[in-house]
Amino acid sequence: MKALVIDDEPLVRLHLRSMLEAKSVEVVGDCSTVIEGLTLAEDLTPDIIFLDFLIPGMTGLQMVAALQSLDRVPFTILVMAGNENPVAALEFSTLEYLSTPISLEGLESALERAGTRVAEISMRDSVGNAASEQSLAMDDDAFIQNLTTLAHLPIREGSSVRLLLLEEVICAITRQNRVFVRTRDGDFKTYYSLTQLEALLPADRFLRIHDTCIVQLELVRELHNLGSNSYSVRLSDGYFTPVSRSQYRELQICVGITPAV
Repeated sequence: MKALVIDDEPLVRLHLRSMLEAKSVEVVGDCSTVIEGLTLAEDLTPDIIFLDFLIPGMTGLQMVAALQSLDRVPFTILVMAGNENPVAALEFSTLEYLSTPISLEGLESALERAGTRVAEISMRDSVGNAASEQSLAMDDDAFIQNLTTLAHLPIREGSSVRLLLLEEVICAITRQNRVFVRTRDGDFKTYYSLTQLEALLPADRFLRIHDTCIVQLELVRELHNLGSNSYSVRLSDGYFTPVSRSQYRELQICVGITPAV
């Protein structure tokens, strides 16, 4: 297995590297920042990432959300201090955790679970097992649905990461098989699926109004009934986007036009 270590403490990185190499795990890289970590994760395609739970720039769980946008999502092992709550990590098959100081027994246990996950991915890739692929996708969606609310939405841009404040997000739209996040400063291409963004963005502020669009509710300025069961909205920047027939009533409820039953 190939591993990447992301931690802002040089001694922790050195300690983990030596322990992993003693267990015949290839350490393909290590770094201290979110930006470096996401870049290396994409370039080096590690099987496992050892990630500091409190990495500067975002929480470990928020960075795992950003990692979901990679073509090949690595298994993530969160490195947590003893006073940090591991419950969130334990609930998902895409995650494991290690408490510091890291013991040999703890490392072996985490590697065993990671090995099972990596083997499942390899099997899916080699035999094209549709059921396995669906199961892994459900794991990713379940993880994102249980994330704590983000203050920022991380978007990778080459070798950097843009952290958009949620207030900046006008809508997310699918265009030419890619998802773009629209802001007053322009449209930003992302590696998320619209389903992942729907689960990641807070449901009390954002609503998926169409197969191709999620909007920030506070920035909806007009609703239009176009006839023949066709609907659209105008957003705060003047952008128009369609609303599906099934979501039109839900949108009316959310913006206070129609009372909930």
